[in-house]
Amino acid sequence: MKCTDFYEKEKELKRHAIGELANAIKAHGGKYEWCDEDGEFIEGVEAPIICALLDQGPTDVKIKAIYYDEKGWYITGEDCAEYGGDVDFDPDDFANAVQIQNVIEEIPETDKVKDVADFYPAVVSYLCLDDLEYKGYDTTNLTQDKLESVASKMGDYYLDYSYWDDLENACDYLEIPRKDEEESNEEEEL
Repeated sequence: MKCTDFYEKEKELKRHAIGELANAIKAHGGKYEWCDEDGEFIEGVEAPIICALLDQGPTDVKIKAIYYDEKGWYITGEDCAEYGGDVDFDPDDFANAVQIQNVIEEIPETDKVKDVADFYPAVVSYLCLDDLEYKGYDTTNLTQDKLESVASKMGDYYLDYSYWDDLENACDYLEIPRKDEEESNEEEEL
């Protein structure tokens, strides 16, 4: 039976989470450590424990430090199993995006960076089979590709005819200020 390719969706989500982790580490000058210079966990600091997919299989790891620069990543931690030991791994070795989120949430804000979340495009509307059936179309042999083609064509029409007017009306209704209005207000305050 066909279904959504969740493997591809998870890979995409994980790439997104890795990007946010990079932003969090960059905000701290390219490194964040939960250990002192001797490699001992700092008392009173909660180091995240995540699941990493290492050579020996899924492994619980207490993160010690993460470094990120133009050369790439260096992540080190302590294996939480009885035999323990230090392990080094890459962001791709995190079991999933939630594991990466757990790490990001343990990295404090800086004076300049309080949020590393990327804005996903917000969905304006969804097209589903019910919509086509409501308008009298036969969807018996409709494929996902054809449904996506219909949605794409509708998007083209919307952009060409009313999208920008609707966007402006919605923003004005919600009183989202325009950039030139903010600059004018700042000048008036001076």
